[in-house]
Amino acid sequence: MSECNNRNPSPPCKEGYEEKENVLKSGKKRVCCYKSKKTKKNCNNRNPSPPCKEGFSERENISSSGEKSICCYKTKKEPKIKREKVSKPKSLCSKIHPEPPCLDGMVEKIKVNKKGVSKKCCYKDKKTKKKVTGFSASEQTKDTKKVVVPKKIQKKFDCTPNYPSPPCKEGTVEKKKTNKAGDEKICCYKDDSNKNKGTKNSKIKEKVSLFTTHDSLFEFDPMGEIRNPKKHLPARLSRSPLGLLVSEKYDGHRCLYDPIINEGLSRTGKTSFNLPEKWKKALSISKMPLDGEIFLPGLPASQVAALRTNTELSNVLWKNVAKFYVFDLPTHEGTYTERIKEYTKIVEDICKEWKLDNPDEECPIKAVHHDLMKQPDEIESKFNEVMKNKHTCNIDLTKYEIECKPQPSEGLVLSIPDAKYEFKRSLKKYKYKDRIEFDAVVIEPHPLKQSLKVYRLDCEKPPHPDSSVFYVSTEGRPKEHFIAGDILKCSALGYAKGNDSCPSKPKMAKIIDFRSEEVAISRKKIKLPPPPKDGPNEKIGQYFDNVAKGYFDKKNSMKGLAYKKQGAIARRTLVKITESNYHEVFGKGSIGQQCKCVLEGKSFEECIGDRLKP
Repeated sequence: MSECNNRNPSPPCKEGYEEKENVLKSGKKRVCCYKSKKTKKNCNNRNPSPPCKEGFSERENISSSGEKSICCYKTKKEPKIKREKVSKPKSLCSKIHPEPPCLDGMVEKIKVNKKGVSKKCCYKDKKTKKKVTGFSASEQTKDTKKVVVPKKIQKKFDCTPNYPSPPCKEGTVEKKKTNKAGDEKICCYKDDSNKNKGTKNSKIKEKVSLFTTHDSLFEFDPMGEIRNPKKHLPARLSRSPLGLLVSEKYDGHRCLYDPIINEGLSRTGKTSFNLPEKWKKALSISKMPLDGEIFLPGLPASQVAALRTNTELSNVLWKNVAKFYVFDLPTHEGTYTERIKEYTKIVEDICKEWKLDNPDEECPIKAVHHDLMKQPDEIESKFNEVMKNKHTCNIDLTKYEIECKPQPSEGLVLSIPDAKYEFKRSLKKYKYKDRIEFDAVVIEPHPLKQSLKVYRLDCEKPPHPDSSVFYVSTEGRPKEHFIAGDILKCSALGYAKGNDSCPSKPKMAKIIDFRSEEVAISRKKIKLPPPPKDGPNEKIGQYFDNVAKGYFDKKNSMKGLAYKKQGAIARRTLVKITESNYHEVFGKGSIGQQCKCVLEGKSFEECIGDRLKP
């Protein structure tokens, strides 16, 4: 069998091919036909072969292989003979110091350059104060004592159409006007005596409530929460070279005092607190909105809701327990350090007003204190110190079936000193809370929500009266991954009643993982079957699929996958989703509102709105 192939066939070779010997790996030799290498021509389109055109001349060319050939090259033009410029000798004198004859007020002086050449030039005479006029020496005479030649014709000094001469009209007043020469003239100017200070326009702007221009106050971004102090504290400090301002976090309800309407409002301004009149009178000293926390020492945060009502309990709490801790000024344009100084002064003035009307009562409005810290160890020691403190209330509330118990602090707030106030979720402040860990047992998944019904493993098993049963979010995992009886590792921010005794329920509980590592690995490998497309919520699932397709077409895969997931949730929900329960599945946000729109029978274009528009 021949060792040659179709590309390099055996001899005899065709035209354009030549025989060449090739040695194989086995050592055998073979002769096959290979394409003969093309010989490059020495001449080309730019320098063609003779005969040469006009403007070209023959010249020998030697290639890299050593072959000689004659080609046509452009004939070089003879270089132009440059004419020698006759250089005029430069004068040593200049416009400032001209050559003689000198003007009046100037004298001749000898100037010597670097080469040693000397020349007489005119310089100002320092002995005389006489100004140099615009005449040459030939035009000046000995009899002339003073010659004044004005370069510019002086304009007549008078009032203008904008600022006319008296008598003045209404809204204008007489004022003296002085020019550069010192001449004075009385003209009419606008009266600024009634102008509002601090405004550019003479018209006084109408004051409006803060929530007419903003939807919400500052919010903590969950991404900034300190969950792992050893890792997160150095990272947060690296973002703030000045260090972090550390203060205690009070477990209450957010409150904004708005001086325009003289009311205490919630974080979004949708609800208000029933502030007593003496609180309003003291707080009205402030001309700026005060951002802070309504706090009930010794009572859980859930009891703060009573301060929104007009009941006997509300009056008792306002009078004996409630405190308002001010920690920011939303409308102040300075840094946080500057805002702290400003609100501290405001709170001092408020408390002085309070003491005038209520000399025997403690001022309930407080300014939150901050410490600047630059080391993680400092912050951790401060956190441990704060968590040892217990807030108590010295009043008997058994009449209202409320028990006052020592309540632990919620944690710390870490703030960037040079940050400005932001009306949104922000990473300018960080929460540092104490999280406890515990075990919980799965009872069953919620029929609608993406959550699980569980009970604390360290408490009695339901239906015992001392069992602690509550719901915990699946944190984005499918409910089908959890089976009744699974033991979960969870974390929470303390307990609802302030201690860990059963049946206290954990606050803001979250799933960390399965207690068994083997179970955790095996559940992650479970591949769920595709969601059914003949269920009771197929219409909602189709809507979310269409939205997902729209985002995929726009090459926004993140939102496309998010809507795809919502479609799967709708199909896997076996209970019929209606207008009365849609919020339990999708919430009341953007996804929930779209679901509600579909349930109302509106078109796709009405429900999607501007979301898919560029």
